[in-house]
Amino acid sequence: MSERGTVEFSNSSTGGVGLRAQDGSYVLAEQLDAKPLQVGQVLVGRMDSVGTESFNDLLSNEIYEVFIQAYGLSLDAVRNELL
Repeated sequence: MSERGTVEFSNSSTGGVGLRAQDGSYVLAEQLDAKPLQVGQVLVGRMDSVGTESFNDLLSNEIYEVFIQAYGLSLDAVRNELL
């Protein structure tokens, strides 16, 4: 099921991204394309599975390809991984 998520962390050197899902949990992902995600972007896509996913940016209508590594994480878990 698609849901909204907000980019909370973005590590441009590794491609790592942390998103806050609608339920307040966090998603750890890795970008697969060359369009860098920015903190604050609101994306729509499936955030409750591991694997390749396409997220749609609501403002620009751009599609971003990511690999979801984990979901249902805490803020600290994502922060420790990306910072």
